[in-house]
Amino acid sequence: MDKKTYLVEPGFDVVNGMPVPANRRVKLTNGEAMFDLGLGRIRPLERKRVPKTTEPVGEELET
Repeated sequence: MDKKTYLVEPGFDVVNGMPVPANRRVKLTNGEAMFDLGLGRIRPLERKRVPKTTEPVGEELET
């Protein structure tokens, strides 16, 4: 049962029957999130991913 992090939209104090924390982030399973997603109360929290590099770090390339 994987949980994802969602951001609660302003104006909502309860999500999935629980009070919304101060940081406005909740972790829910897909099943738990379905109702509130459908009503627009929450949205998935988008995280910026750091791209993986294949180049050695701190070493200069030889030419």
